[in-house]
Amino acid sequence: MSWDIKSLLIFLSGGERMYHYYLILSSFVMADSEQTTPETQEKKQSLWDKIKQWLGIGGVKLDVDMDQHLDFNMTEVKGQVILESKSDQTVNSVTVEMEDVFTYKVGDTYKTKKYPMGKVTVSDKPMKIAAGEQKALDFILPISFLKTSADEMKSHGGIGKALGSASAFMAGQKSSYNVVASATVEGTALGPTKVFTMKME
Repeated sequence: MSWDIKSLLIFLSGGERMYHYYLILSSFVMADSEQTTPETQEKKQSLWDKIKQWLGIGGVKLDVDMDQHLDFNMTEVKGQVILESKSDQTVNSVTVEMEDVFTYKVGDTYKTKKYPMGKVTVSDKPMKIAAGEQKALDFILPISFLKTSADEMKSHGGIGKALGSASAFMAGQKSSYNVVASATVEGTALGPTKVFTMKME
């Protein structure tokens, strides 16, 4: 199987089924392009543009701007979702959520579980974004921590912090905290997503 960057991104974001749909539709649109009339080629290009819109190729881009600092005393995090697009688009909704990606050891095997810590809807009304335009949306995300016994000890500081670190090491436990921002875009099956990893201090 031959991969190019676009094909790889589609496979990673949409899975094997989406990748095969992309190959089939791509072959249909571009087949015999050198032998078609200008009118037929224009129709094929129009269809291809719709396919790219549906797959989210060259559409809305999303980023997150916020402080990476995190500690157990925090009950909320604040930041901005940055939206921009190379073409005129309509963003139907924007959400931000936070998750604890908890890794632990069972025997010689490491396993991972994701626990929700909070979610907020930043926008739920259709929002127009013109080509080249950038929009910044403020958000405040209430959060709550899932505390393991090791985390409980670390949160008290001093000796407890040292004991907590040792306990977590011995148990093979580790948490990473991700803020995940996502948007739904009109006419697009694969909306943009951004994962922002925070640092526990």
